[in-house]
Amino acid sequence: NDMPTIPYDSQEAEEHQSRYEVETASSSVEDEMRKKDIRSIVNSLPPVQRELCRRVMAGQTVSAAAKAMGLSKYELFTNTLPTIRSKFKTEGF
Repeated sequence: NDMPTIPYDSQEAEEHQSRYEVETASSSVEDEMRKKDIRSIVNSLPPVQRELCRRVMAGQTVSAAAKAMGLSKYELFTNTLPTIRSKFKTEGF
């Protein structure tokens, strides 16, 4: 094979790996901060909205969570979801 290669232990390879590790760590820190912010917002919601968010975060669909909570479609779309959206928008999400 006549293709030139850069040995793994070259300076360029080390710099690339280092940049990747920094970017990955930075992304991980940002993800954790975002998750903390979201949990804080969810915890500040009124009980019904908070429960709906927690169910959705646990994997339920919005409609399945609403149904399990006994929320009517009217209540869901006129009060519950608008309150959640408004709170997240106010917080910059």
